[in-house]
Amino acid sequence: MKKQRNHARHHFGLILGLVGLMSATALVPDPARLASAQAVGASWSYTGNLNTAREYHTATLLPSGKVLVAGGEGVSSAELYDPATGTWSSTANLNTALFLHTATLLPNGKVLVAGGNNGNFLNSTELYDPATGTWNSTGNLNTARGEHTATLLPNGKVLVAGGYSNDDVLSAELYDPATGTWSSTGNLNTAHGIPTATLLPSGKVLVVDVYSNRTELYDPALGAWSNTGNLNNTARGAYTATLLPSGKVLAVGGYGNLTPELYDPATGTWSFTAGLNTTRGYHTATLLPNGKVLVAAGTDNFSGHSTNSAELYDPGSNPISNPLDDAQFFVRQHYSDFLNREPDVDGLAFWTNEIASCGGDAQCIDAKRINVSAAYFLSTEFQQTGYLVYRMYKVSYGNLPDATVPVKLNEFLPDTQEIGNGVVVNQTGWDQGLGNNK
Repeated sequence: MKKQRNHARHHFGLILGLVGLMSATALVPDPARLASAQAVGASWSYTGNLNTAREYHTATLLPSGKVLVAGGEGVSSAELYDPATGTWSSTANLNTALFLHTATLLPNGKVLVAGGNNGNFLNSTELYDPATGTWNSTGNLNTARGEHTATLLPNGKVLVAGGYSNDDVLSAELYDPATGTWSSTGNLNTAHGIPTATLLPSGKVLVVDVYSNRTELYDPALGAWSNTGNLNNTARGAYTATLLPSGKVLAVGGYGNLTPELYDPATGTWSFTAGLNTTRGYHTATLLPNGKVLVAAGTDNFSGHSTNSAELYDPGSNPISNPLDDAQFFVRQHYSDFLNREPDVDGLAFWTNEIASCGGDAQCIDAKRINVSAAYFLSTEFQQTGYLVYRMYKVSYGNLPDATVPVKLNEFLPDTQEIGNGVVVNQTGWDQGLGNNK
């Protein structure tokens, strides 16, 4: 932890008492939160241009709220987008110029860049540290691949699946941030070309082949794949898939395709939504904290020219006026706010059912929501990670000037992520891992 602290504005109140917990106010900002109903009518608008035109790159939302864009064909540079100002700034270059890679935000706040192509398919991986703005190598993939998918699972591991190497790739593998190593898991049923992968609220991963309408589901509990319903609308290539706060999946772009589509997991169906201002493919799409989706760069009109333009998607009206009224969304936010990780499947199901079991009884729902919030606050995992950080700052420094808390958000988050890295209480080795982190 830092010995010197800047006591400027934006200090962070971690615990203001159980009143704050009972009201279910978020303690830590989260990319998936929409605190109120959005404006009716989906739409797109332009925002600031990137410093470098690029395609086949990646974009990753960082805990700071900025977006890291990295690589691209013939590009080793990286840059940061600031949603508050709509501007881009440079950060450190990748160790290797690459494209058709993946980038995944890990629970410890670092970004894992895996595979890709620089003339040959790669099995190398790198880690970006937002705290230092630097890149470092980590363990190699078992199979060199590009145009694959990478998904952070609720257990903290990263699932990499499909893509291309010297041939189509059926294999899938898991990255363990605790050891920096890769291990094999169940093979896909079908080799998927340039697939997209989306972690669904159920904990399963939806993989879609961009050249057809074939889809598969990966079950982390079984380490196995199963076929599921195909897209109902036109198959598209080189598009992106983004999970919205509503639980729907937004598919954007593709070969000559201006009309995005929405997938509803509740019904298994696809529907059209507002069209892009610019036809693009091989772009990126990032969900921002305000609920909008940033679509950046890519190939404009598939003319072979990269673009540096970017635009924002506003989902418009939401069937849930306040997403926190949804039991599963409410529980997922507690995992993010208190434990700084995605939920484990069993825990998400248990605590969601605690609230859902009330049916439409408003008084029961209120009581259950209070109990769930209190349970996360009192949990061993929070008490020995986030709240431990809070207490350490309190003992070391006392309170900030004119404030009743001793720590700011930009200090609390990285320290909490470091202590909680890879820790899921009751999973094998969690207590030793926690001790090592401390």
